[in-house]
Parts: sequence; C-alpha cells; structure tokens
Amino acid sequence: MISRAEWEAQQPGRILDSLTLPVENVIFANTPHYSCITQEQCNWVVQALQTVHMDYRHNDDIRYNFIIGGNGGIYEGRGWDKEGEHTNRKLLY
Repeated sequence: MISRAEWEAQQPGRILDSLTLPVENVIFANTPHYSCITQEQCNWVVQALQTVHMDYRHNDDIRYNFIIGGNGGIYEGRGWDKEGEHTNRKLLY
C-alpha cells in the first residue's frame, strides 16, 4: 500500500464526505489513459490523475479511494472512509 504521503498527494480542497461503514458496494473503474512500471512513474501518474480531477473536473480530491498502479502497487486515494467522486451519488464529470 502506497500512502498519500508516499506519492506526495495534494491536500483535498475541502473536508470530504465520510462513508458509512461497512460499505454495501465496491466500484472498480478503469483508467486507461496512463501507464507506469516503476514506483516513481506510478507516483507521477497518480499525481497527474489528482491534478486532472481537481483542476479540470473541479473535484475536491482525486476521485478514487484506491488506484492500482501498473507496477502492482495499491495507491491510497481517498482511502477507506471517504466517499469517492466516482459513486452514483456524485456527478461523474
């Protein structure tokens, strides 16, 4: 697990909505735009995703709770207890 600190995440734009745990559903999404092999490359990819989500899609943070890098690493996005921007309760774009 690669923490937000390890991939040098930006701080969220606001306090994010909390999830009611345990969650009833899990959503898997494909992000085919970027590829990476090393942790350094994957850190950059996750940083780029966060920038796109925050600066161009006007989300308050990276949209996903977790991201699986091309190197097999699991990158912490919003984490276990914050609602992702990709859920049906949120606008997708």
